[in-house]
Amino acid sequence: MIALLSQRIALASLPMTVPILLLVAWLLTACNYPIQTPLHTAIKAGDLSKVEQLIAAGADTEERIKGIEAPLHTAVSFARARIVSALLKAGVDVNAVEQNKRTALHWAALTAYIDPPYPPIIPCDRRVGDNHDDGQIRLTMIGMLLDAGTDPALRDRDGLTAQDIALKYGRCNAA
Repeated sequence: MIALLSQRIALASLPMTVPILLLVAWLLTACNYPIQTPLHTAIKAGDLSKVEQLIAAGADTEERIKGIEAPLHTAVSFARARIVSALLKAGVDVNAVEQNKRTALHWAALTAYIDPPYPPIIPCDRRVGDNHDDGQIRLTMIGMLLDAGTDPALRDRDGLTAQDIALKYGRCNAA
């Protein structure tokens, strides 16, 4: 108890920025997960050639940002169909789950839409050469994921399959 009190007194006598900097340093070192990997950065930018270069150079195609998103999840959420294809060719785990136990198929079903009463969660960037609307791209990705062997029976933390999610959120074309 005395040691704790003396620590508080010592910290109180320091300028306020020092304890804040110590807290920030601790928070940064306490997290073992990268905030962003070069592969995730290239995926978000829609840079297919950079993604292919990174994969050829041995980039970890399963490394997660913040311990959550695998590169395949990121590519699906940004509607990067050609990058999804490149990742599938590289042999990514199509059934990898994130913290909510959702696969990339769950993410694609959640964000797929056609007649958009719902705006896309993350707008599609057509710089990658996809000439369809967001909903069509996401439906294409669902087909790609299923063709690659994604298990459509997998359930997320809430017990929902990708089809359940599509129906729950009105993405009936994805179901």
